[in-house]
Amino acid sequence: MDMSKRIFTTVRWNPETSGNAQTGLSAIRPLVLLIFCLGLAVLANGQDGTLSTATGGIPISGSRPNFVTGFGTVNGLGLGTPNQGLTVLQTSGGVLYTTPYVVSISGAGGGNRAVGRIFLSSNFAHPSVLGVRSCPSTLDCTNAANYTTVPTTQASEINLITPPGVLNGNVTEHLALFVANTGSFSGTDSATIQFDFYAFNSSQGTLTLKHMEFLTLNSPPVTVQTATANVYVANNEGNTVSVVSQSNGSLVATIPGLSCPIGAAATPDGSKVYVTNGCPVPGTVSVISTATNQITKTITVGSNPTGAVVSPDGKTLYVTNQDVGTVSIISTATDTVTATVLIGGSPLGVAVTPDSTQAYVASYPGSVIVINASTASITATINDPALNGAGLVAITPNGSTVYVSNLIGNDVAAISTATNTVTASIPVGQIPLGVGVTLDGTLLYVANGADSTVSVINTANNSVVATISGFDGPEGVAVTPDGNSILVANTVSNTISTIAISTNTITTSAGVGTTPVFMGMALSLK
Repeated sequence: MDMSKRIFTTVRWNPETSGNAQTGLSAIRPLVLLIFCLGLAVLANGQDGTLSTATGGIPISGSRPNFVTGFGTVNGLGLGTPNQGLTVLQTSGGVLYTTPYVVSISGAGGGNRAVGRIFLSSNFAHPSVLGVRSCPSTLDCTNAANYTTVPTTQASEINLITPPGVLNGNVTEHLALFVANTGSFSGTDSATIQFDFYAFNSSQGTLTLKHMEFLTLNSPPVTVQTATANVYVANNEGNTVSVVSQSNGSLVATIPGLSCPIGAAATPDGSKVYVTNGCPVPGTVSVISTATNQITKTITVGSNPTGAVVSPDGKTLYVTNQDVGTVSIISTATDTVTATVLIGGSPLGVAVTPDSTQAYVASYPGSVIVINASTASITATINDPALNGAGLVAITPNGSTVYVSNLIGNDVAAISTATNTVTASIPVGQIPLGVGVTLDGTLLYVANGADSTVSVINTANNSVVATISGFDGPEGVAVTPDGNSILVANTVSNTISTIAISTNTITTSAGVGTTPVFMGMALSLK
């Protein structure tokens, strides 16, 4: 018997019903209608949200309301290859491992939209090393500055979907795991994010909590590796490479077997360091394994190789051969020369754009050559009176500006990569050599070899904002991976000085080999 017959029968034959059967049924009908309407109202205003994997994002699994996902193995320097679906963004104090995911909203209607908020209902056991950040769909989530720290209390929860909210449909959001580049924790850890979905009443401006979902970062658990950075210093007259710990300035190792070493460059994964040897004819490049600090291979290049740089994608090494006016292009996969580009002059410094598509080579005395990475061909030659003794090169992290030190002009030339023209000349100290741009792109540090100072340039207006003294024949400049310090090689005192970027003061000095010139930063994992 169906429900309507049961109700009718009950009403009709119930001796307690006041009045006749028809009167009883009339009394029930408004009640049934009221219950039905209330049910519709609950459905219309019952904001419901669920989570799922986004295209290109890491997998989200589990069943409602409990979902799980895993970030795999991470570290505070962004070394190695992250899990598929993760993107590494550098940020102050560490890195962000970011991923998109989908929030699906349903049950929204009746003039009420859905608003989403999140907080950590269960925090990491190591909050000084690990954290969770969120970027809403309304912002550019390729920019680390647009990520907000997810709080640990519901009272402080942040908006995921801001008022006035959205109606039914899918919204792609971005989640990030923050890993600090300080601290010594290695191991596994986990946290849980609570997603609160609210009905937003626009006329009253009120929120009513309707539904909760949970995403736990434990499948697999987050595995944190301690990341370290070592400085590989080419000691030109000592015929060695000094390995210095970035964290405390101590000498880790001394590698013999070099021959008038000048330039040093490391692969992004920290597995290898390349050092140019200027004495043999033709010149060579020594390949050093950072795991053993041993020379594993020697590559023959042109005469008097000087500058060395590995492309940001880690695939290509560029070496300038000063005496023969060429650039050797080397595959880091095979450690063999794949092309030699004749550029003329006396090439010294070289730098590669962040997208790894172009190399800029300073050719002494007065030009900068642009090499297309894919074709190994020259695409532009920049000749300008402002390039007076072109020496070493640095490129801003956004790839917009190339800076070239001028050994004769005692200044630094700024070149726009959009037009390949000189846009500014910035006077600095005597015989400027090494140049290095901070990770945030705001400052340029220039080693002035003859007057033993370092000039600090504001890249926004290309003006000198500080001059730091206390060096001794400075030449090489390197930026530490944590973005906090500048390292300077002192060729006279045979030391490496550390500059704190926050104060522009020298904080430490470490002894190395004889006549340290240029340096390469190599990152490694414990």
